[in-house]
Parts: sequence; structure tokens; C-alpha cells
Amino acid sequence: MKWAGIALLAALVAAGCRPKDEEKSKVDAPVSVEAASVVLGDVTGAYSGTTTLEPEAQAMVVAKTSGVVLRLNVEEGSEVSAGQTLAVLDRERSLLELNRARATLDKLENDFRRSREMFSKKLLSSEDYERVRFNVDAERAAFKLAELEVSYGTITAPIDGVIAKRMVKVGNLIQTNQTLFQIDDFKPLWGILSVPERELATLRVGQPVRLLVDSLPGIPFTGRVARVAPVVDPQSGTFRVTTEFNDPQGRLKSGMFGRFEVVFDRRAGVMVIPVDALIEEDAARAVFVIEGGLAKRRIVGVGYQNGSLIEVREGLKVGERVVTVGRTTLREGARVNALGAPAGKAP
Repeated sequence: MKWAGIALLAALVAAGCRPKDEEKSKVDAPVSVEAASVVLGDVTGAYSGTTTLEPEAQAMVVAKTSGVVLRLNVEEGSEVSAGQTLAVLDRERSLLELNRARATLDKLENDFRRSREMFSKKLLSSEDYERVRFNVDAERAAFKLAELEVSYGTITAPIDGVIAKRMVKVGNLIQTNQTLFQIDDFKPLWGILSVPERELATLRVGQPVRLLVDSLPGIPFTGRVARVAPVVDPQSGTFRVTTEFNDPQGRLKSGMFGRFEVVFDRRAGVMVIPVDALIEEDAARAVFVIEGGLAKRRIVGVGYQNGSLIEVREGLKVGERVVTVGRTTLREGARVNALGAPAGKAP
């Protein structure tokens, strides 16, 4: 009976201690995380932005006279050269005016020749001679105006480029100053960026630019910085950067929406880690480094970011492992079970 009581007491003591032991075991259990190694890789410093492509030059072709459109020589998408005929208007009335001006001029010139002979023989007064000469000069000007009016019946391209818009049809009666065509010069195309003033010291003329447009997915285009404005807009705090693109295949068009990346620095063989390893703090950035199976918080200095990788300039060594998944629930000195094999050299 005595031994039975002792056994019962021992069982109760053991039962009372088990929850504490289990709780302690849970606290000391390692946390499963994913980790990656600090490796060497190449990074670039770049400024990214978006804008719409603009043509090198753009011209709105307007009618300089009124008339009915008799013929169209171009359509939207046609490449044209400066001086090329785009359309022809009905010039019957202006041609009649030109013929009348020519006949009048011929008559006055004959009168002037006779007057000059008479004036040389002192048979005509100076006043009458000057009046005839003045009439001839006035009619010559009228004849030139009539010639100009006839020339306005032929609509020509003022610049080289592509017909972006045609706003007229054959048979339309157009009026003076009515817009007929829009011509865009795609060689080159400009991308205008409004860049924050903090980047003023990093962007320079000649730097390479990479462009991706939504309408041509997966096709990168290369250009360059053509101009950098020397002043900052005090209202927006930005300065103007003009990028230049030439596409011999003609795939780029004005009005396309593009995503730009201006590369201003390249660094080879530097330490990189996944961006997911960073812990954002108020004044610094930190990571959890795995040392002897424990998580150690460490402040790091970072540099350029390229996609999912970011440059580490101080605070880590090549080969060390940093927590990428599960870092938000870790505490200093926690035991961890790291998943993921050490990586090799970064791409």
C-alpha cells in the first residue's frame, strides 16, 4: 500500500511537469526559413521612367487656297520627301486669272517699249513715261501673284516623314488654312523624361537608354540621351531629359507608350543578395544572417538594384547566407532550419 501511494505521487508530479517541458520544447524548436548565399555579380545603375514617343519633326499641311480636291497621291502610312506632291486641287479659275494677268502684262510691256523710244526722242514727258513704267511694274507683281495662286493648287510636303493623318477626300471642297495632312518624321523619335533633381548629377548626354513599348512586348530598343536640360523646374522639382531612338525597321511610331531605363553606371564582380532578404527600417536596412544555425540581425549598406538582386556594399561577406523567406517572424538569436542550397555566381 505504501509503495502504491509513492507510485501515484510520482505519476502526478510527472504529469504536472509535462506541459512546461512541451512549451519549452516549442520555444526552442528551429524556425524553418529559406535562405540564399551572398554571391558576386554584375549590376548597373539606372534611372527608370515612362513617357510617350514624339517625332523629330511634325508638320500640319494646310491649304493656302480654296478649291475642290481632284487627286490624292498619298495615304496614311506613306513615306514622303520634302517637296513631294500630296494632292492636287482644281486650278481652273486660278489658271484663267493667270492667263489674263499674262495678257495684260504683255500689252503694258509693249506700251512701255514704245514709250521708252518716244521718251528717248523727247516726244514723251517724264511724267507720262514714269506712269507707264509704274503700270508695268504693278502688273508684273499681279502676274507673280497669279502664278503663286496657281502653285497653291499643288499641295506639297514641307518635310520628310510619314503621313500620320489624312483629313481630306477626293471631291472635298476645302477652304484656305484648312488642315489636310499630318506628317511625322520618325527619324529619330524622342522620349521626353521629367527626372527628379536628385538625378541631375548622374544623367549625361550620350548615356545608353533601353526602351520597352507595350505594343511590342519583349522587344527592347536601344537609344541614347540626346539632351539634358541645365535647369530644374521649381514647381515640379524635375528637369527635362530628351532621349533619342532610331529604328531602321520602322517598328517604333510616334505616340507609343514606352518604359525607359537610362544606364549611368556599371559595377562588375560586386556582392549581391536577393531583394527579399532586406528588412526596411527607418534609417537603415538590415538582414538576418545565419550563423551556427542561429539568426543574427545585421545592418547592411546597399547600392544598385537590378530586378530581384541588390548590391551590398558593406555588412556582409561572400558566402554568408541570408534569410529570404520567413525573416519577418524571426527574432535575434532564434534557431533556424534553412532551406535552399547555397547559390553560385549571380547572373
